[in-house]
Amino acid sequence: LSVSATWILLIISFTTLMTAHFSLNGRGFLLYTAILNLFILQATMHIVQSIFFKGYTPGIITALFLLIPYCLIAYYSLFERGLIDLHLIFASIPVSLLMIHIFLVGNLLGRYFIH
Repeated sequence: LSVSATWILLIISFTTLMTAHFSLNGRGFLLYTAILNLFILQATMHIVQSIFFKGYTPGIITALFLLIPYCLIAYYSLFERGLIDLHLIFASIPVSLLMIHIFLVGNLLGRYFIH
């Protein structure tokens, strides 16, 4: 689990740093938006799992009180500043789907290094 979490943290941190660097000219929000989409997807999955299992599931508290508010504030702030628009949101969806596979590599690494 820690290898997987570290992998995901490294990918997200690298993407955030690159977005901050390239956003100086008003570009570079495609990958960051794709990660926001994945955060929303992950939070939704935690909520659905809690409903399906009719109880607490790991991550539900984080999803409700951290991920969803963060994503909503981030989307709102980026929209308000004109840094993203609906076109970018829709363009980021295929990128988000590709990034799922990149994050799954972290799970495979975790299983490989921790037996």
